[in-house]
Amino acid sequence: MPQKRIVLSLMDGLFQGGSPIMHASIVSWLQHHSGQRHDVLSYTSRVQREHSIQDIHGSLPHGMLTEAQVGLHWLTRSAEDEYSDMDLLFAEQLMRGSDVLFALKEQPLALLRRIGGIDRPVVVALHRSDPANQGGGVSALHDCLADGTVRLAICCAYSVRRAYADAFGLPDEMLPVVPNGVDLARFTPSSRRRDRARSALGIPSKAPVVLISARYAGMKNIPLFVRTAALLLEDRPDAWFVMCGAGMTEDNGDLQNLLDHHVPEGLHHRFLRVGIRNAMENVYPVADLAVLTSSYGEASPLSLMEAMACGVVPVTTDVGDSALIVGDDRLVGPQEAQPLAERWDEALADGDALRHYVLKRREDLDCTACYRRYGEILDSVTVGQAG
Repeated sequence: MPQKRIVLSLMDGLFQGGSPIMHASIVSWLQHHSGQRHDVLSYTSRVQREHSIQDIHGSLPHGMLTEAQVGLHWLTRSAEDEYSDMDLLFAEQLMRGSDVLFALKEQPLALLRRIGGIDRPVVVALHRSDPANQGGGVSALHDCLADGTVRLAICCAYSVRRAYADAFGLPDEMLPVVPNGVDLARFTPSSRRRDRARSALGIPSKAPVVLISARYAGMKNIPLFVRTAALLLEDRPDAWFVMCGAGMTEDNGDLQNLLDHHVPEGLHHRFLRVGIRNAMENVYPVADLAVLTSSYGEASPLSLMEAMACGVVPVTTDVGDSALIVGDDRLVGPQEAQPLAERWDEALADGDALRHYVLKRREDLDCTACYRRYGEILDSVTVGQAG
């Protein structure tokens, strides 16, 4: 029986975010459906992001990888800590024991450059459309491309390919596009989940509900969400808003200040700040609309795709490949509160027709082709071929 090729994923951390969850999904699937054996090295065991401290053991990626029996390793440190000599030795041993290195975004390449002399092909998975905002990872990627260490950079969206082609002058064959997908068996329409979620959150069964699943970060433009929601409440005073993600909590003073400034105090209870949720398949069905208000950086947002798979109507700003994902101009709005609120209101009014449209497109979101293509690309570089 031929020995399986060993693929080692390099990740800054197993925190709660779209790209770590997507990467964990890909690796977990390939562990059981390919001729590859997957291991993961997380450079951190805890991270502080958007008013939350996240430990590796409580993260969704950790649970997914553990369940899939992926070899999971981590350095006991936070991002602010220096690497110890033992950290460097441990990371080097894992890298040398692998056939191919699979980096989640460009940031992990900095440690690879620091260790040096690791003669293993590298594939990078790119999940952002703003290389200028990726810190030191950009220079590490540049160096690894220049010396041939990085064979390919997989782009999860066409907007990512355009951004990195412009930034690095790379040809398309170096930047294969593999659009994200979601597990349709997990994310599925469910009136039972909808009723239970609304009951648990204290939301009336007939009330219009708008959900945003995003961390409290500048690129997500949460101020635009709050301003738009406040305007929607003027026309739909029975509306409720569910806010999921790191920093979307009542102890976030910045978020509270936004509500204080834009929303009458008597309506603050309509903004349910539920923070990080691991089982989002139980949360999306609560909503009539799933919205995204990001202003930059997005590529192929999982929150839109997961919501659509649950039969929820998406409305997004035109950022990354978001407009391509939702596939209808009626579901794309500007980054201005008043016209965006009108777009939300129109989508609520046309809810039945739009839900029918979303459900017709559901099969297009399936993850299987995405995962299989990642496996093919990793196999191709393992045997020394480019692309």
